[in-house]
Formats: sequence, structure tokens, C-alpha cells
Amino acid sequence: MEFDFLQAVKDSLNSFGWTPDIPLCAGISGGADSVSLLVSLACAAKSCGAKKIHVVTVDHAIRKASESYGDALFVKKLCSDLSSDGFEIDCSIIRLKEGQVEQTAVERKKGTEEAARFLRYSAFEECALTVANQAGCKNVFFALAHNADDQAETLVMRFLQGAGSSRTGILDSRKVILNKTQGAVPQNDSLCVTYIRPLLNICRTQIEEFLNSKNIVWRTDSTNQNCLYLRNKIRNQLVPLLNEISPGWQKALFNGRQKALMDCDALDSITENYQWESCGTETFRIKKELFYGVHQAVRLRLLYKVLGLLNFDRRFEFDALNEIAKSVPETSVTKNGLEFTADSEFLFVKKSQKKATISGIFAIIKKEDEYFFDAGTLNVTGSNQEGICNLCFVTNDGFEHFFNGARLPFVFRSRQPLDQVTADGKCEPLSQVLDSLGVKGNLRDAVPVVEELDSGRGIIAVWGSVLGFSDWVKVGKGDSKP
Repeated sequence: MEFDFLQAVKDSLNSFGWTPDIPLCAGISGGADSVSLLVSLACAAKSCGAKKIHVVTVDHAIRKASESYGDALFVKKLCSDLSSDGFEIDCSIIRLKEGQVEQTAVERKKGTEEAARFLRYSAFEECALTVANQAGCKNVFFALAHNADDQAETLVMRFLQGAGSSRTGILDSRKVILNKTQGAVPQNDSLCVTYIRPLLNICRTQIEEFLNSKNIVWRTDSTNQNCLYLRNKIRNQLVPLLNEISPGWQKALFNGRQKALMDCDALDSITENYQWESCGTETFRIKKELFYGVHQAVRLRLLYKVLGLLNFDRRFEFDALNEIAKSVPETSVTKNGLEFTADSEFLFVKKSQKKATISGIFAIIKKEDEYFFDAGTLNVTGSNQEGICNLCFVTNDGFEHFFNGARLPFVFRSRQPLDQVTADGKCEPLSQVLDSLGVKGNLRDAVPVVEELDSGRGIIAVWGSVLGFSDWVKVGKGDSKP
């Protein structure tokens, strides 16, 4: 039987529980996936008697303006063209500031891809709040264009990253509760945003076939070919190899996902019987007898649960968490900004991070140029095809300090809370590196740090020689301290 793309999207909308009286929004980028989503949503919504679709397109300001803003203008025109037959599609373009994604990546310590996603979803939720307040409603559906190929790539990526329960991949829907702060309803009312993915069971080939059959064009993101990103490496290098050596691997992967989902449901049902108790500011406790009386898999689940209660949104080292789950900590254990302690009755978990005093060194370096700071001038030169360049920092008293081998884009900055460096597969706090270099007191905030943004290497240099100390430099898998 020939695949009916439009019917598949309609069936998905019905399965999610969307009805024409609930506002429908969509995040559209201009690529094939999102264009097919917009076209099919417009057909489905119109046939169901809906009045309008609200589209949001985000210009991340990562690529050249002719590309990124060009994509946004393309989406705007597509919405206008689709509205010409009487069905209204409004379109909001959200333009981020240049460097906003990179700075957010540094602040959140999760890379540029995650930072772009964080800012994108913030824009989506702002749109949902506006739409809900205008309509005076408490529910909004927000459609996203993830497809079956994205699902397979995500499952492979999470496996390679050693992820835990996130091996279940992309969910077809999830709910987010937002607080309304303005509009036609009382401020203490909340909004439920239901993110839906109608294309999650449709592959990229079917998407392109659908668009070609209707002579609809789409935009192509040039960064999709940039294999500095793990997802692009998987898509462009690993997936073709898997297709060659193991046809049908995606079906096996999805079957494994279904089994993992059932395991997660079982663990969730058990975990619900055990509750963490709040016992102070950002502190939770649970009875040791209960916690260490269950299977270790349940203990790990409970620890992940308390991370959520503490709004801990960074990745926590599995080995460290597993050690806590194995046995009662004999002394206070501090990892990743959390402190685990125990007394005769309870296991306690609390936030322990202390904010460092940050000096004024901060710049996102994207190109060869001269950059000025209170302490001196940074000259970036010699960039090659791979973006690797040479740095020279000239202090105000005229002394020159050199460092070669930084890959664009990178951040030249002061230390930040919870900074860590990695060498030989091991992680250690930046504070320990500063200790080993002999940097003390306020000078710790003045030592420049060089952190690559897209290479996956993170902090590659602690440039102590600028202040008369030794340097810590990451070299391949190890590090050197000249």
C-alpha cells in the first residue's frame, strides 16, 4: 500500500489528543523536515476546522546572515504562500544576538548545540505564552519536526555518550508547565505546553518524496556537513556504514528502544513508592534503610530523581553516582557541585557549589583579529583551513606571551564556577590545575582560560605564563605543563 503522508500526520494529531479548539504552534526552520511538517499541519488543521497555525522560526546567528536569516525569510514567505488560500498561518521570526549561542554554551557548559536548543525552546515557550494569553486558554500544542532518522541518530549518539535512561531517545510528546506572567488570565494561572512530533515514525526519504511530489522546495543548512558535531559524524559517516554492513539496523534499534521504555516504566512504578524529603534550602534526604534496601538499579533511579528535584540540569558522572548507590558514603562526598552525606538515619543530597568572583575577561573569538582587554591585547593570527590559529597576548607593560593551536571558535575568558579540565580520559576541577601551577588568591580570576567551543576538547589551555606562572596545555589525549 502506498504511504499516505498527510493521513499519517492527521492520525498522529488525533493520537496526541489535539482538537481544533486548542491553539496549534510549530517550530519551523526551513529544512525538508520542518517544511513537510508545516505543509501537512496546514492541510490537517484546515480539514479539521481549525482557524490558524502559529509558526516560530529562530535565527541562531551562528551562520552567515545570508544563510540563517535567509532561512527565516524563506519560512516567512512559505507561511504567506500557504495562507493565500484562506487558512491563516502567522509567522514570528526570533533573531538571536551574534555570539548569544556561544556565550550561553559557556555559561551552561554543555556545548553550542545544547545552547542553541535551549535558546530555541525558550523562544518556543515565549510564543506559546503569547498565544495562550491572546486566546485566554490554558493549553497549547507545539509541533516539532523530528523524524525517524533523527530518532535513530539520537539513540546511537546517546549510546556512544554512555547515557542512562535517555537511551529511550526522543519522546513523541511531552508536557511542560509554564507560569503565565501576563495577559487576559490571572497571573497565578499556569499554561500546559504539549510538544508533539507528528513525523517521528516517518523517515527522511518519505519526507523528501512527499515534498517532491508537490514540487515544494526547502532550504539546506550548510552546517549539516560539518563533522565537528557528533550528530553530523553519525549521520554522514556512521549511518552509511551501518546501512552497508547491517541493513535493517534501525528496526533492531527501535525494538531495543521499546524494551528500554518498558524497563523505564517498571523502574518508575517502583521508584514512586519511595520519596525524597525536603529538609532545607536545596537539600533533600531519604532514609538509608529504605534507600539501601532496594535493588541498585532503583537506587540509581532515585538518585536521578533527586537531581531533578534539585534542578540539576548538567550531566553527572555515572561512576560517581554509582558509587553513592553502592554503599553509604563514610565521609562527605562532593561531586559536580553536589554534596552527599549520611548520618545514622538518613542519606542527604544538597547543592554545594560556590560562585567564584569572575573578572572582566570574556570574549568569543570567531576570526583572526585584535581583541582588547583591561590587562592587554590578544592577537589572533594564522588561521588555517581547520580553523587552528596562533595567539599572542601582549600585556600593558609590553611583554608578549604566545600560545599556538587554538581552534576557532573559542572563548578567551576568566575561570567560572565548576570549571573542569579533561586529560587522558580523566576529569579534574580547574581549581586543582591552578593549585598545581601555584596560582593563589585573586590572581586565580585573572589567569586567562582558552576553551574551544565546537571541537569537543573543551578547555585546552590555562595560560598562567601571562601572569608569570607555568601553563597547563592540553596536548592530544594528555596535557603538558611547560
